[in-house]
Amino acid sequence: MKQKELDVAQKQIENPEKALKEYEEKAAAAYKALEGLKEEFGKLSLAQAKEALEKGDPSLAEKLFQEVLARGNPAQQAEAAYQLGALAESRIDYGQADKYYRQAVQLQPDNPYYLNAVGKLSLTLGHYQESEKFLKPALTIREKALGAGPPELSHQVQQPGITL
Repeated sequence: MKQKELDVAQKQIENPEKALKEYEEKAAAAYKALEGLKEEFGKLSLAQAKEALEKGDPSLAEKLFQEVLARGNPAQQAEAAYQLGALAESRIDYGQADKYYRQAVQLQPDNPYYLNAVGKLSLTLGHYQESEKFLKPALTIREKALGAGPPELSHQVQQPGITL
């Protein structure tokens, strides 16, 4: 796994604008998820986490997600685990990302975004058969929700970080 992580780090060095954009997208999704969970930890913590995320420091957001993971309801826990996975993936910490993504899938096994996250990470790591175990069910769930139509319609399926 370390070689894959090094390869990704090298790609980020070669294209820092793309790496920054990807981090900003994950930080924005983390903030939206935190907004949906703010009753769990308060507005001040939310504001501090947002400010830290904007500065490139996800540690406070991660702490808040850890709190939700420890004491939230299963839907909140699944979202927190997913967001922790996404933040770990943005740090190229694939071991932690995999752990959290799988935890999200355990909590909500029919969420195509959680299944897709594990599948894509497995694919990145070259675990093709493992990725198929997650990507096929994700596709099946999306097709049931949308019909077998054009992928542009996929925004109609609930995305993590938006609603719980």
